[in-house]
Amino acid sequence: MQGRFIGESAIRPMVDVPSSFARPDEQHVLGLIDLVYEAGIGNEDWPDVLRHLGDALGGEAVVLRRLAPATPGPATLATETDPDYVARYQAHYHRLLPLLPLLPRLQPGTAFVHSALIPDAEYRRTEFYNDFMHPQGKDRGLYWVDFDRGHLSAMLSVWRPLRRPNWDDEQLRVLRAIGPHLSRALRIERGLAAAGGAFEPEAH
Repeated sequence: MQGRFIGESAIRPMVDVPSSFARPDEQHVLGLIDLVYEAGIGNEDWPDVLRHLGDALGGEAVVLRRLAPATPGPATLATETDPDYVARYQAHYHRLLPLLPLLPRLQPGTAFVHSALIPDAEYRRTEFYNDFMHPQGKDRGLYWVDFDRGHLSAMLSVWRPLRRPNWDDEQLRVLRAIGPHLSRALRIERGLAAAGGAFEPEAH
């Protein structure tokens, strides 16, 4: 069954991906990198690219937050997510993310599982988890973050439900390989958006 687009999100039945799913080889990773750059220059839709990335990592939902100034389009792009939850995240829950105060200690381009920063037991006691993530069936988060001039500029998260195994070193390796290209593609996107705005005719 194909995804159904509503705004910037898509809804598909949650598919249980076995822990023995085919791990991406070098050519697959290179293909994902190509798609990331194509999205950066506007030749691919970000939600489609995120879906490919989620499939390669064995995730069931992917969220990309684009927070830097001059980023075109919505700040939050999500796959396999109810659009109502995207709106709620934008309006309120992004401020409650338990990892948020911990992110400034990280280097740009860091990839990590959320339990590396906050213990699972502590995370599952938070309002963010109980009121927002748990009702969606999203439990195990794999993250990538980037910074621009010391400020969080982008955050990617890939999600699995509690019934699935936690992320392993191979999935972290793949995300770390793609991360620098994602950072560059997002900078290209912002640069093109800024250049396009600069050449718009002035209103008379």
